[in-house]
Amino acid sequence: MRIVFVAPPYSGHLYPQVPLAEAARAAGHTVAFVTGERKRDVLAKRGLETLPLTSVPDGALEAIANPPHKVGSNPRLLMQQLRANLGLFPGIRQDLRGLFAGWRPDVVVADFVAPVGGFVAQEMGLPWVTTIPSPLALETKRGTPSYCGGWTPGWGLRDWLGRMAVRGFKRGVKAWLAAEFRAAGVEELWRPDGTEVVYSPEAILGLGIRELEFERDWPACFEMIGPLVEDPEDWPPVEYPAGKKVLLTMGTHLFWAKERLQVPQVPGVAMVVAGSKEYPFVPYARDLAQFDAVVHHGGAGIAYAAILEGKPSLVWPQDYDHFDFAARVEWCGAGTQRGTVEELLARDWPRLPALQAAARAYRPREAFLTRIAAMVR
Repeated sequence: MRIVFVAPPYSGHLYPQVPLAEAARAAGHTVAFVTGERKRDVLAKRGLETLPLTSVPDGALEAIANPPHKVGSNPRLLMQQLRANLGLFPGIRQDLRGLFAGWRPDVVVADFVAPVGGFVAQEMGLPWVTTIPSPLALETKRGTPSYCGGWTPGWGLRDWLGRMAVRGFKRGVKAWLAAEFRAAGVEELWRPDGTEVVYSPEAILGLGIRELEFERDWPACFEMIGPLVEDPEDWPPVEYPAGKKVLLTMGTHLFWAKERLQVPQVPGVAMVVAGSKEYPFVPYARDLAQFDAVVHHGGAGIAYAAILEGKPSLVWPQDYDHFDFAARVEWCGAGTQRGTVEELLARDWPRLPALQAAARAYRPREAFLTRIAAMVR
């Protein structure tokens, strides 16, 4: 089988696909990636082929993902970011048509923020798989909606109004940017059955755990296969301080948040700041076991990594889906959004070991291979 993976060159989106590709390669399949120019060397070092996007200027995708300010729910900034994304769609579509025609994949695996890969797959009659490291982004007909500031369950009427507001906002954006959506080849946002067109109608693979999620009616083709937090880059070993230590990380984006970051000073505790001059990068899967706790922004990668290692989190949500991850981490007993580092370390977290065991029980590689084998006969 020939499998092409499509993802933007962002660590939280591209890197979870790498272990899936390597598992497929180990099973005898041929794999290739379509991503941004700046991640081609990382993939090449893993022996993974990349197919070039000639229509995307170097750094264009990174510039969209890393604005110098918080986007939040600011309509003007959201429109600006979406318009920039949609503006790349026509060229990428053309690139992908040529690449798929030449490389001839049997299945296309597209990250959830790269639906154009799936659209082209459908045009060419190819099976399409969506991978989604942030399953909470999926719309559902029941349950607590996301992107409302970090709501928790228990409010039926409020949740219904929130779901309607989210869908209404999307309709408004579609109407406001109608010309850009048409040029991008996106005519509708939902299918007749109510599912969102940006996700595959055949297979949506959630790279998370149901035990962290609120109760919802997931799409029929959705399967939660477990988190993937390994970093494919070959980082040199790091020597951390002895004794009690806490990792503080704002992830790989959020440059504006890192500039104004206030590092707490905790007596007897070493604060290791990822992305600092002393610690330019801290690979979560490799090094998190050495820490006692984590302070983070609520990104999917670090939230799952902390659970996998059984480390409590103090979540400082910043933007996008961070508030929803923070709500889930607190609700499930894996950490808190409140208090200090001292309080985080002093508290017991009795529900965290069971959550850790549940997360470690998933087998994402095996589930992925089983799913694509069922799709491609």
